[in-house]
Amino acid sequence: MEEICRALDLVTVPRYPTAGQRPVMELAGIPEKLIDWAATRNKATMQRLVELVDQYRKRTRQPLTTKIRRRMMERASHETRPAKKKTSRPLPALRERWRDGAVALVGEAVVDNLLRLACLAAAAIRTTVGTVMTRVVGSPRSCSRDAWSGEAYTSVRWVGSVV
Repeated sequence: MEEICRALDLVTVPRYPTAGQRPVMELAGIPEKLIDWAATRNKATMQRLVELVDQYRKRTRQPLTTKIRRRMMERASHETRPAKKKTSRPLPALRERWRDGAVALVGEAVVDNLLRLACLAAAAIRTTVGTVMTRVVGSPRSCSRDAWSGEAYTSVRWVGSVV
């Protein structure tokens, strides 16, 4: 993946969502407040994790191992998972809501530039690793038809998360 990022002229940076834990690799240039805005489940999960860790320490009075913390993280993630919605929203409506929220947070120029870069990255990835990308993401879609296509977004997240 490092080769792909180099070929696409993408830079990743370590981000530490939880102090003292391993970093998550993110694409450089994505505003942190935009990442945090999109990661709503993470906040609830981390709050629940703090509660579980406190309960564990009170109950056992033993140090928290990495293995136990990982299990608690899985439990916290499961317990904070929202219930499934009975009706789904059409994808264009979701895209509009996501865009409006992102624009309100970081401004239209930033969102438009990120979308432009995502489309460029998606096009480059298709030509560089099209076969692998199709297996990972699914059937290709044209970024030029729709700047908020799942492939464009997933391409950027995929490259940034595995490098």
